[in-house]
Amino acid sequence: MQTPSKSPWYREPLVWLLIGIPLSSVIFGIFMLQLALNSDDGLVVDDYYQRGKEINRVLKRDRAAATYGLESRLTFDYGTATVSMRLISHGQKVSPPEIRLQFLHATRAGHDREITLLRTADMAYFGLLPRDIVAGRFDLELEADDWRLVATMRLPADNELVIKSAYSAQ
Repeated sequence: MQTPSKSPWYREPLVWLLIGIPLSSVIFGIFMLQLALNSDDGLVVDDYYQRGKEINRVLKRDRAAATYGLESRLTFDYGTATVSMRLISHGQKVSPPEIRLQFLHATRAGHDREITLLRTADMAYFGLLPRDIVAGRFDLELEADDWRLVATMRLPADNELVIKSAYSAQ
């Protein structure tokens, strides 16, 4: 009767399977830890109740834009990293000296950016795009002290954008 020859342990596939499963779990765990530590997760704000109360103030600004009959035409030049804008008022004349343009990333608050558009001599507005802005979907907020216009766009796919008030004037 012949006895089967014993092969070394490292030549057994079952041993490598038993070693591979926990080893892959450790490697995947290290990867996930590194991902969690290096990404900005956009934590929930502590003052969520106060922010909830501010909704009415924001809605008043949206209604004010509708009352003024505001419409803006934004033009993005990615080659020179500039933004130009025309503000059209179908009601009372509105032309503040500067307007804030916020780029709010759809999923990552760490990618949010804000620029100031300054009024030029021909009543247009001009500003510089941030160099570190990432490509993707953004919610735009165009705002002055008493009104606000909102829209959604994709960077760098959209070169021109027309923003009108979301509310109808009442």
